[in-house]
Amino acid sequence: MASNKDSTTKAKAKESKDIGNQLFSSKKYKESIQHYSSAISFDPTDHVLFANRCASYLELQEYELALKDANECINIKGDWAKGYYRKGMALMGLHKYRASVSCFSDGLKYEPGNVPLKNKLEEAKKLAKNQKTTGLDAVSEGDDFYKESRYDLAIECYSRALETEPSLDSSSRFSTFSKRADSHAQLRNDEEVIKDCNEALQIEQQADNQTKVLIRRALAFESLEKHKKAFDDYKAVLAKEPNNKKASEGQRRVNNVLLAW
Repeated sequence: MASNKDSTTKAKAKESKDIGNQLFSSKKYKESIQHYSSAISFDPTDHVLFANRCASYLELQEYELALKDANECINIKGDWAKGYYRKGMALMGLHKYRASVSCFSDGLKYEPGNVPLKNKLEEAKKLAKNQKTTGLDAVSEGDDFYKESRYDLAIECYSRALETEPSLDSSSRFSTFSKRADSHAQLRNDEEVIKDCNEALQIEQQADNQTKVLIRRALAFESLEKHKKAFDDYKAVLAKEPNNKKASEGQRRVNNVLLAW
């Protein structure tokens, strides 16, 4: 049973939301944002409030802020199609058309008959097809998908970036191979992790940058029960960083397995 305090708080949130809606209808978007923000301060668990504020930001072409609110809306209620519509619109405003295609498609999974979603999906597909992107653009898209735990889509973006060789310098290629390896690691694609780590290590010889990649490769070797190779990678890290906790624990773990043979 809701307490009097909870009831009062929700009543204040509704009051602020209603004022925000009126202002939105009057195209007073900046003012509506203030009231939606007030409503959110009273009830930050209401996904509709974030969706409404997102709509105001979209009207003001404040696409980064709109995207942030759309993500918050989806985090609260991940099966609400309108949240994906809002997010897709924000992504389109940022010219991230491939990401918007994915987003509109996600929304249609929850509401297959949603006409606005269908229309925007087709529009986004056309824009994505005609959009010329650089390798760095693809990396940025991959980073966005990675943050959303969409590792398969992140891998697609990183792969596309690596195919655009002229636009990526050696440092960017190293970083992209490393990121793709990390994405594969999240999906337990250990063989692919090792391949990407090998590519990264051929590019970058600096000790600081090698450490993370060596540990990631060692973990993949461990998972595949290639303990001697894992031991060698941990040893290489400790030769550079004697106090590296992950490498020390990994070497001890693998050594115990090798001694047991």
